[in-house]
Amino acid sequence: MARFRINSDGGNHGGEGQDKKNWHVNTVKSRLEEAAGVLRAQALGSRDRPAQIKAQWPDVVQESLSAYSFGDVRRRPPVPLPAQISRADEAVCWLLWAAEEERRILWARAARIPWRRLEEMDGRSHSTLRGIQRRGLTAITVRLNYDANGDDHPHDPWGVEATPKNKK
Repeated sequence: MARFRINSDGGNHGGEGQDKKNWHVNTVKSRLEEAAGVLRAQALGSRDRPAQIKAQWPDVVQESLSAYSFGDVRRRPPVPLPAQISRADEAVCWLLWAAEEERRILWARAARIPWRRLEEMDGRSHSTLRGIQRRGLTAITVRLNYDANGDDHPHDPWGVEATPKNKK
């Protein structure tokens, strides 16, 4: 397993001979946002799209502007570099270290879904959702710092068992 460290310049560099650096919550957040952007920029193939009704006739031109592609043009983001795809794969795997509700909020915010829309979808206030996001980012950051420093991370870094508190 490769070990990654964050240097003072903010870059992610591997290697065993470097000083031990700590991951920061903002770094984890930006890496998740980068991963969402990479997945958004990926070109979808015909097998990645839902089946559509297909016709043998060409599309009818409704306006002269659209015949010459002068209408609204939707530009796609540039194709991600292989290093970006590798970082995105790594960051998406980090989501498994967070609880399910934290995972959903983390990915929604990485995908730039506004807080207002999340409030409507989830039914909780933005301050509650921000707390869930903060817990998820903290859980991932703690796990990354354990891994970056070469420590054996416990199954539960906070020392809280998954059993109910009132169980005797």
